[in-house]
Amino acid sequence: MTTVSKKSVTFSSNVTGIQIMNIDDYTPREISASWYNQEDMDRITNRCFKVLTRMESGASNNKGKKCCMRGLEGHTTTGAISKNKNRASAYAAVLMEQSKQWMRNEVDEQAIADAYRSTTSSCQLWAQVVGKHDEHTAEYIYYMEEEDGLNETTNVTFSHKSKNCNALSVEERIMDQVERPIRFQQQAPLAIAA
Repeated sequence: MTTVSKKSVTFSSNVTGIQIMNIDDYTPREISASWYNQEDMDRITNRCFKVLTRMESGASNNKGKKCCMRGLEGHTTTGAISKNKNRASAYAAVLMEQSKQWMRNEVDEQAIADAYRSTTSSCQLWAQVVGKHDEHTAEYIYYMEEEDGLNETTNVTFSHKSKNCNALSVEERIMDQVERPIRFQQQAPLAIAA
């Protein structure tokens, strides 16, 4: 039978605090500039649905409208199916491991964590690949803006194919298989009224 280790929590004796204004101390204008209201949320949600609908139907960017799918992948039909399958697999792995442990009358949290990790490792790898891709794309745009100045809209497709194949990481080799075009639109910075 596996023994359960004692866990503890400790706090540093060196604590730094930052005083935050209470919402009651904000002016209505500051509140409006700091938080989304229901109208803002509805507008964002509707815009996301329009982008998803356009992308799901295979329609190109009609009337010259630009859109970005980044962050909406899990809300497409394919993305939702994949996300649900991944979650179901993770639940099943954890519940199966727990069931085995109950039958043996033992508790091994690490084995449960390992079962979950082995099932979700491909999701983690893909998240790292996408994150690295986003990092490279952001750096590309940053340096392009620094050198040339960025016009209203910039279309970027990042590919590792120009690199030496032997020097590529696992993430970069996967990205070679999946080239993702991304559209960025320059926006004015958010200003908060004083």
